[in-house]
Amino acid sequence: GRFCHYSRRWYCVECHKNETAPIPACILRSWDHRPRKVCHAAVEYMQAVWSQPLLSISADLPAEAKGKVKGLEEARRLRRRARKLREYLQQCPNFPRSRATDQDRIDALAADGRQHLTTDEDSLAIQDLIELKSGEHLPFLKALVGRWEEHVTTRCLLCREKGYFCEVCRSREPLFPFDEDRVQLCDRCGALCHTACLAPPPPSSGGSSGGVSAPPACGRCQRIERVRDSKGSKPS
Repeated sequence: GRFCHYSRRWYCVECHKNETAPIPACILRSWDHRPRKVCHAAVEYMQAVWSQPLLSISADLPAEAKGKVKGLEEARRLRRRARKLREYLQQCPNFPRSRATDQDRIDALAADGRQHLTTDEDSLAIQDLIELKSGEHLPFLKALVGRWEEHVTTRCLLCREKGYFCEVCRSREPLFPFDEDRVQLCDRCGALCHTACLAPPPPSSGGSSGGVSAPPACGRCQRIERVRDSKGSKPS
């Protein structure tokens, strides 16, 4: 008989052809991608679910294994960016091209049959595990995000007009929620601003108070305060 490392059972030579494959449980438990001998049914099953998101980073990948996965956090950051870009693209009549049909848009958003990479940051397929190890995963995500971001920020006027303007510096350069490296929400009103604009200024070297400097005033917060003040000042 021949032993299958996937099912942990013995098989005859007709059902076990000495084929090899990485075992998902070994990858998840200890980031071990070594191919092991498996039965033919196991090979067929893994091929059938190769790109299906049946696994979860939070539920199936132990903490000690996460530290061994090079590029995992970068992949999750790119997927979060893709998810936010997707919100623009699924409403855009010009994606993936001018006068695109609904089906054209659905096909373009399918991400080569790996739609889970653009809808959440937690699910995983066997293909993702293998490509994280081989180094193919991040280039795929970067290329996808790059194409989508170019459409929203450069190529499509309709998408670009859905951007926001910084409520602190009032720059006319549009900001987008997916640009997490340089934007953030105001803690008080939720307006999208440059991260640098919301950062408190460094304390003055000659200051006598020694306290922490307050962050710059957000324009939206100021408008909300004026409305509140005007309502409070009305005669009863």
